[in-house]
Amino acid sequence: MTAWIGVAIFFGLILIVGLVAALVLERHHPGWRRWEAGAYVWGLGTGLVTWLLFLPSTIGWPVPLTGIVWLALPAGILAIGMARTRRSVSEVPRRSGSPPLRTLDVALIAIIVILLLSSATSAVSLPLQRFDAITHFGLKAKVLLEEQNFRAEAFTDPLRVHFHRTYPPLVPLLEASVSTRIGWHDEHKIKIIFPAFYAALLCLIYGAQRSFASRTHSLLFTALLASAPLVSSDSAGGAASGLADLPFAFFATASALATSRGIASGRAMDGILGGLMAGFAICTKQEGSILIAVIGVSLGVHLGLSARRGEWAKALPCVMAWACAVMVIALPWWVVRAGPSRSDVGGIGWYLSQLHPERLTLLPSRILPLARLTLEEFFQVGKWLLLWPLVLAGVLSLASRKGRISGGPEASGSGVVIGFLVPLWAILLSLYLGVMLVTPLSMPWQVGYSLSRVILHLLPLGVFLASWSCRQVADVSDLFRERDLRPADE
Repeated sequence: MTAWIGVAIFFGLILIVGLVAALVLERHHPGWRRWEAGAYVWGLGTGLVTWLLFLPSTIGWPVPLTGIVWLALPAGILAIGMARTRRSVSEVPRRSGSPPLRTLDVALIAIIVILLLSSATSAVSLPLQRFDAITHFGLKAKVLLEEQNFRAEAFTDPLRVHFHRTYPPLVPLLEASVSTRIGWHDEHKIKIIFPAFYAALLCLIYGAQRSFASRTHSLLFTALLASAPLVSSDSAGGAASGLADLPFAFFATASALATSRGIASGRAMDGILGGLMAGFAICTKQEGSILIAVIGVSLGVHLGLSARRGEWAKALPCVMAWACAVMVIALPWWVVRAGPSRSDVGGIGWYLSQLHPERLTLLPSRILPLARLTLEEFFQVGKWLLLWPLVLAGVLSLASRKGRISGGPEASGSGVVIGFLVPLWAILLSLYLGVMLVTPLSMPWQVGYSLSRVILHLLPLGVFLASWSCRQVADVSDLFRERDLRPADE
């Protein structure tokens, strides 16, 4: 019971800090939807708390795992004061004549809740078991709990360190923070943060869909995402596995959605939110570097095209705000990582070092095997059900429509799907597969070990795009509405 009180204190700290940050952004962002706002509160809370914990490491100071709890008091007072003067971030005007819950809505909600509870139960019932979960995160969390410093010998001494010495610190810091609240390193309790990211991701996808689709339609696609066996289970990368893939998928999806809304609206606050989420993604997994590179180039192209149309003044605030937010969050980690002179086998730099002329000549012979193994992975019903065929069909459908789409985030930038989200998704998938081409590791082993985890990063945004594509044809609720209007004798 004492351990769970510590876990509750940790969650309270995260939510209070996230609520304050969301309220600050909400002052300039009217109309956040309830569930979407809740997801961003969790993302901002986890990201900012770990960033504040890590910040002293840039000058060699210890990580204030114990003292960080005092953030809750001033943050809570500030949140109460802001909420009293402005409406709550979760309070969104309801549509007039909002229909009651259908039987299908209740069934879909029940499926999602059952899957969340099952994932949480599975997570806390088992200790850390997977290699990456133990070495990249669990072991570092133990060191941080004891040493409270990223410059400890366990991170710098070649005789003591482990694989991926320079792996991003967000997940170990969260686990160490939970352990501090509990009083010891409990490998069962610290895993509760992963189902929490799972729940936040589902809230994010549902809330984002509500900008263009009905409740039933949004719930259906959210339930499809939630029900993918690999996503909800303790499989590699799943919500109960203790790996960073699902937290990274959350931050990557949140960054893409917020940034796309900034492109459509031109608001600097959307750019800040997208940049913060991208920065937190960098601090979660090394793939975050790929994410910000692709988004950054896409924003540069958007700014250039806007300048040609004479609209650069509208695009510039969002682009600059995104870039500044990314730098503020990522710079402390880059500074600490670049400090010690040490190599990191398996890091991004290691993969780039494999691009020497001898290996480039072998790439053509690896393309067909990779394509075959990737297609086989997409149709693994035991991992994904039929989600990936649905996602691929939806993305291809949107790409073929060019400008002939309607609706979308903020309802003012429907073309942002074709111009930003679809290319972003496709380029990220291509780069992920490209990395597997250059690795010297065995192709079947590399695909079997990594492919399902890396495509998990793109699945939530892919489901969002598939939902949007389906909505261009018909809203799921319309099908049931027509059925309800049939005469009783039919």
